[in-house]
Amino acid sequence: MDFDLPEATALASYYLMRCLPNVPIRLYGEAQLSAEVLATPGFVMMPSFEIMKMPSKSAAVFFNSYSLAEMAPAAIRVYLDEIARITCGYFLHVNHNRNAVLSADKFGVEERSFKLVNRELAGWTLGINPQSDEYEYLYRA
Repeated sequence: MDFDLPEATALASYYLMRCLPNVPIRLYGEAQLSAEVLATPGFVMMPSFEIMKMPSKSAAVFFNSYSLAEMAPAAIRVYLDEIARITCGYFLHVNHNRNAVLSADKFGVEERSFKLVNRELAGWTLGINPQSDEYEYLYRA
């Protein structure tokens, strides 16, 4: 499953189709998000608003990179509520602490029944930016 902005979804879909031509890829407008689609092997690429259609407790792992730190606090709350509803296992996210509308430390993930397992500086970014404020967070539902 991939929920993202349309531009990012289009690019990721193209990449996956080129690299994995024999793997089914269902796109928004070509398939409705349903239990049948979710049970079928392959990729499902949807715009971010389709996340509301995911069944509760249907994701063993939910991953977010950077987008939460770019949202308004009200939007962060909406997405975290959906992530908590969908996730039955782990929530891994990589986001900013200083260069963000709301610091990743203050998202309120733990207020949604997640327990922090690990928080550490995303060291792989230090070569690009020695002042990096990007952290990896792993939570368990």
